[in-house]
Amino acid sequence: MHDAGPPSLYRRFLGPSFDGLPPELRAFHDVTGRRSYSGRCTIEGAQTVPGRVAARMLGMPRSGEGAMSFEIRATPEGETWQRNFPGAITASRLHFADGRLVERMGPAEMRFDVDEASGTRLSIALKGVRILGIPMPRFLLPQVRAVETASPGQLHFDIAASWPLVGRIIAYRGSLDIASGREIA
Repeated sequence: MHDAGPPSLYRRFLGPSFDGLPPELRAFHDVTGRRSYSGRCTIEGAQTVPGRVAARMLGMPRSGEGAMSFEIRATPEGETWQRNFPGAITASRLHFADGRLVERMGPAEMRFDVDEASGTRLSIALKGVRILGIPMPRFLLPQVRAVETASPGQLHFDIAASWPLVGRIIAYRGSLDIASGREIA
């Protein structure tokens, strides 16, 4: 939880809207140090050959469902997220720059703005992508849905990414048990 140190990544990203999020979302996004959560997810993998190539480059899992774990390593500079999906581990590095949340995953750097931060949900909108440092033209930007909601002790996520002319890269949804999250030494 947040202490007297520097504000967490998501506190900086969301500003005053952070305090209006459901308690489960605040607890998940106000981490310092290392924490681990367990949960379940359903994954719909890429449907096309170009989609599978893109998914492989980003380290995305194939279709499936089952138990998962999620680890956050938070420092004042940013966060590393490790998603342990059934059959695959996906890691990304997040930081805050120029008023946007920036996530680096493999050769891709994605920039997000807040779409909605309320008492019921958090959703973010993709605003730009760089591949190997080269900006992607707007007309080629992937479509991304990233929504989080909450119920008592649970964070629910619904994430999907698709590319024009390529189709779905990944879609996954599920929940994490926030109440039993544990600190990792």
